[in-house]
Order: sequence, then C-alpha cells, then structure tokens
Amino acid sequence: MKRSDRRRTSPENRLELKAALLLLLRGWELGSKGRRNLWELAVEIAELRKVGLTTVDLHWLVSEGYVQHAVEETKPGSAHRQFGVVGQAQFHERSCFVLTKTGARLARRLESTAHPQSAQVPYYDIRGGKLWVGGVLVKHFKQKASEQHKILKAFQRQGWPPRIVNPLTRRPGDAAAKIHLGEVIKRLNRCQHPAMIRFHGDGTGRRITWEIVTPS
Repeated sequence: MKRSDRRRTSPENRLELKAALLLLLRGWELGSKGRRNLWELAVEIAELRKVGLTTVDLHWLVSEGYVQHAVEETKPGSAHRQFGVVGQAQFHERSCFVLTKTGARLARRLESTAHPQSAQVPYYDIRGGKLWVGGVLVKHFKQKASEQHKILKAFQRQGWPPRIVNPLTRRPGDAAAKIHLGEVIKRLNRCQHPAMIRFHGDGTGRRITWEIVTPS
C-alpha cells in the first residue's frame, strides 16, 4: 500500500475507524482488568457496521494486525460464548472481533488524542458532565440529565462518528421513540454558552447526527 493510501485509510483520518477501535477498546480493557477471556467480550460485526465500517474496512483492520475475528457458534442456553477458528478468511453475519495487542496500543493512542483542544471533534467529559468544542466549554451539566448524558456518552465512547444509533431505547423506530428523541435533542441544543454544536435526529427516531455551528 502506498504511503498516501495509508494516510487516507488511517484511523486518524477516518472517524469510522476511530470509532470502531474505541468501541473494541472497551471490551479489551474490561477483559484485561477482569482477567477474562477477551472473546467473551468480542464485538459483533453488526455493532461495527453501526459506526460506519464497511467490509473493506474490516479486512484492512485484520490485514494490518489490529483485530482478530471469528464466527460465533454459541448454542442456546450455553453459559459461555463459543467461536470457530480464529482468523478465517471470510466474514459472516455472526463474525465477532477483538483487538490484538497492537490494536489496543493504537486505540489507546487515539483515545488519548480525544482532548478538549481538538477543533474538529467535540469532547464530552463523562465524569464531569462537561461538553467541549475546540477547547471551549459549551455546556456543563450541574443537575441530573440522564438522557442527554446517555447520548453524549455514546458519541464519546464511539469517537464522535457522524451519526450514532439512538441509545435511549431498544425500539428506536417506533413513533413514541421518535417523539421522545426529538424532545431530548431539543434539550441538548439548549443552554449552550456559546452555542457551537447542534444535534439532529434523522426523522425516523433511529439515528442522531451532529454538526459544528458558528456561535451567534
């Protein structure tokens, strides 16, 4: 692969790849800290597609040695997840992925760069309840706002991809979910000082997007 092609496909230049690596990092860290089998916390291919990964992206991650994959073969009622041969060539609708040590190092480096001073990508301080854009504090949650927090936490955990699946419900497409999401998004867009980021629904109640705006 040419150097210019590597730059275009690198996680630093692809929000989708960055989001996927940060999602995989959650399983890696939970497994490492709890000394659990990493495959028990493997991420399903459907979850990686939700953050925007294509089959080409997945092959690239495997070929670069950042992830391993295997097809889940867990039987109903089994107490533990079971997988086929690790590293088989073809992906399947039940393919699952885990980071390698190389992938974990890359994901941690990417996570460390998600800093309030980034001008292009927002940053949500999950513990402090503070939303930053370009080094500017635009919103500080001093009171409980669990639903807004859940949306912002989902964006932060996934590396701020262009869109995420509605994390407020398991049935994001029904009419009640659509109305409810619209109300929460309105609250997210209020009380920003200055107003520098705007959230939108996709009209179906399924997904949430964001954009940087010029303060009025």
